[in-house]
Amino acid sequence: MKRVEAARKLIGQVQEQAKRYWLHIAYSLAVSAIVWAIGIGILVPYAKTWAQEAGVGEWEITVTMLIILIVITVLSNLPLLIFLAFDGFRKKSVLNQAKSELRHYHMGYLVREMASRFNAAHALQNYKVPIPIATLAMTVGWGLFFFSEGAEVVPQLSTGRISILFFRLAYADPVVLGFLGAFFFSLQMMLRRFFTGDIRPSVFMHIGVRTWLVIVLTIALGAIWTWPGRVDGALAPRWLLAVSFVGGVFPNVLFDFIRRAAAPLGQKAHMLSITGSLDRIRGLNVWRQARLAEEGIDSLESLATSDVVGLIANTRLGTMCLLHWVDQALLAVHGGESNLERFFQAGICTATAFECVYAGQLKENEREELEKDRGEGKLRTYMGRRGLTSVPEAPSGLAESLGNEDGWAERLRNIVIAICDDVNYQRLWAIRHGSMKNSKPDNDSVTVAGM
Repeated sequence: MKRVEAARKLIGQVQEQAKRYWLHIAYSLAVSAIVWAIGIGILVPYAKTWAQEAGVGEWEITVTMLIILIVITVLSNLPLLIFLAFDGFRKKSVLNQAKSELRHYHMGYLVREMASRFNAAHALQNYKVPIPIATLAMTVGWGLFFFSEGAEVVPQLSTGRISILFFRLAYADPVVLGFLGAFFFSLQMMLRRFFTGDIRPSVFMHIGVRTWLVIVLTIALGAIWTWPGRVDGALAPRWLLAVSFVGGVFPNVLFDFIRRAAAPLGQKAHMLSITGSLDRIRGLNVWRQARLAEEGIDSLESLATSDVVGLIANTRLGTMCLLHWVDQALLAVHGGESNLERFFQAGICTATAFECVYAGQLKENEREELEKDRGEGKLRTYMGRRGLTSVPEAPSGLAESLGNEDGWAERLRNIVIAICDDVNYQRLWAIRHGSMKNSKPDNDSVTVAGM
């Protein structure tokens, strides 16, 4: 009797979950249904011919085609499967973990705002479009993988030689290797984001856009860096296949090769160059850069002007890491990207560190003068613009450690004034020092919407 009741309870839970997710499942399966219709439409008229060519029965051809369609369906619907696993098993614990992290850093006053943004970002309706877009992109990619050289792969695989798939990669078009690189990146990103509890709709949109972008760029790369005998079926150069795969993981590589092809344009080619890259931020690897790109942050300027509280609420990259990266970006923007190495060598990695070192090396009378205007003898900006004009020139010791050039001390003074007057820096300092405690009270009653 207990087993029957347990079974009924399980069936009820499955039915309840099916009601919640039926629309998401229907959208993704609609894409797979189109693939099956095309596959069966190709199979029916050619099954007999393929069987004769391969020396196997028609049923073997049919089974091979069905297996290929099943593989394409499963691999293409990985975004849907990961979303269902996250929403069903991880979503609630992720919110509780985020609350605990904020309280650990004495930022409990941000819990209510963070929870509100979390529920809004992870609402089910937000996933209706991104998941099918990712599914469609992967379906096209896996279709290219199996059928880029025609449907002859079906009779070849029906003989039981699975290795023919890997052998065909040597003859594949660069777009196939580009897709495999994009899938390699996307799979790792989805798994990383699942275990860190950061499966937002933007991750699926990012996968779809990245896959389409790589496909277009590899097609363009193959057209620009063409090779002799391509029309007659000659193999693509090994370096081009390698570049296509790496470009699937790092699309900037493909863009860089296309930019080099535009080098003869001279001055116009520089219009395609990329400046202000997030590569200059210490601690930001390719996965974290991809996560920030989903929030519209793809340069030093966008990171320096980003909403710090929004990043803490919307991402699972770590509160202190995010504060440190924004702090680095502020130093790069105001201090000059070309001067970053000077600051790093002097042990100054962030705008906050630069401000503290600047204030700490001032003469006693100069610190007293600033103390009258700002309090605590430091160049804090939460007091507003008052007193900025009284900031003295940079101390000689600091100027010498950063490169004692003509006018460098005055430049350092301008840099620290610009940093102190930056609104985002004021907010960053306020978060770190608890000046926002009264803005949003802690609220333990906030729960996951729909749970």
